[in-house]
Amino acid sequence: VKTIGLFGPTQVLAANPIGSDQYYIEGKVFCSPCYNPYDGTKGKMYSCKDNICMQSISVTRLLEKVEEILKTS
Repeated sequence: VKTIGLFGPTQVLAANPIGSDQYYIEGKVFCSPCYNPYDGTKGKMYSCKDNICMQSISVTRLLEKVEEILKTS
């Protein structure tokens, strides 16, 4: 199944699903990726108030990715 992962605080290589039909969009900002599974709930991700990494992924960017994927079908 074709899947698109949206990543902001999490590293793409650590969490992207495995397989040939897996795609991703990464919200790259100065503070991402900030999630570290070894920090638990005390990590930076859990104290973030703005979530700018996820907000940086626009609907337009997502739709463009969907169209790109559908063209390869």
